[in-house]
Amino acid sequence: MRTLLLAAAVVIIATPALADECDHATTQNELNNCAEDNYHVADKNLNDVWTALSDDTRAKYRQEQRDWIAARDNKCKTTAAEAEGGSMYPLLYFGCLTDETRTRTRWLKAHDAPSN
Repeated sequence: MRTLLLAAAVVIIATPALADECDHATTQNELNNCAEDNYHVADKNLNDVWTALSDDTRAKYRQEQRDWIAARDNKCKTTAAEAEGGSMYPLLYFGCLTDETRTRTRWLKAHDAPSN
């Protein structure tokens, strides 16, 4: 349980708020909704970066990107598994998705190569 609470605290601190309502979220439902909203923003940013990559870069990393998505989803399910069925599960799951997606977005930006 102590691990779960520590993980939740890290997710809350590591996930920037989307709007004032998330800055003041106090109930578990509000925190869960904000975590999900943060993930959707991060996912949109990832998709925007992917679309903007050069054709060569997309071709080079297409299969790796598909593999990364599956690995990310599995990692986040495992991360949140301790809370499965509980009210904190969405917070932990979407917090992990957000963190992993932001990390991948930065990686893709750093590995883009101009098209010839």
